[in-house]
Amino acid sequence: MPLTGKGTTTRPNIRKADDATGFRLLIILVVLSLVLLTLGTREVPGRLLNGFRDVFQTVTFPVRYAGTIVTMPFNAAGNVVANL
Repeated sequence: MPLTGKGTTTRPNIRKADDATGFRLLIILVVLSLVLLTLGTREVPGRLLNGFRDVFQTVTFPVRYAGTIVTMPFNAAGNVVANL
């Protein structure tokens, strides 16, 4: 390691001083979530946010259905054990 002017060694700087630790991102996502929740509960049906919600539900329905089919045997086994 190179020596500085007073004979001390410098440490390699792994993180930049302006690197976010994720806390800033967490705050932004929480605020965005609260704003969208507020807009979603106050919005009249048929508007923009409800349209996005409907499209998202339509696109993700096959994944939700596949998850239900895959977990059905485990759910049935849990019901058998619970009924003993």
